[in-house]
Amino acid sequence: CACARVCVCVCVCVCACVRVRVCVCVCRVRVLGVSRDLRDAMTVLETLEALKDSGYSGLKVQSLRQFPAEPAIGREGLVQWHQSMGRFSLACPLDEGRLTEADISVQLSSCQLQVLVKDKPVAAMSGYLFGTVLPRLCWWRLHRETTKRRTRGVDEDWERLSVVVELAKAKHESWERLWYSKEMKHPSARSGYAWTPAMEAAQDTVERTQLVEL
Repeated sequence: CACARVCVCVCVCVCACVRVRVCVCVCRVRVLGVSRDLRDAMTVLETLEALKDSGYSGLKVQSLRQFPAEPAIGREGLVQWHQSMGRFSLACPLDEGRLTEADISVQLSSCQLQVLVKDKPVAAMSGYLFGTVLPRLCWWRLHRETTKRRTRGVDEDWERLSVVVELAKAKHESWERLWYSKEMKHPSARSGYAWTPAMEAAQDTVERTQLVEL
């Protein structure tokens, strides 16, 4: 069969508009665009990058712009993360098995993340963030990995679950760590001093701190 070239153009708007072009040759497939759903597009990009890293020779991934951040990767407790100047990705394994997306709730404000499994907070994935994010551009997914484990001397199939959260940074900057650790209140969670009713009405503290479901 003949190979067709698949071109995927994704426009990611965080602080600036970043256009990423991905080209890959596959058999009898042609995709003209996958820009309608940001979540699906980022999943496509991650899959292609993983194939490239595994040494797949028929794959060519090109990024017109890259914005590396330092530190690029890190780990805090059970959470592993990596970042660029525009986004912050974190993943945490889940102890409970046989979970579905309906069992998980991910809530986010501009400065706080909270993950619940069956209405119980996951301490490793809940807290005030080091920086600020744009909740409307953030998303999450439940990652499943089938593996083997030995139980009573017998190998059996086992599904390893982890929750992956993709955060879109509000500012084009590096984060030193995942969580805000200072004793003072997070800057984005503070309210200003309102001297008049008009100033009080202009406060956006609730909008900045209210947790919304992703």
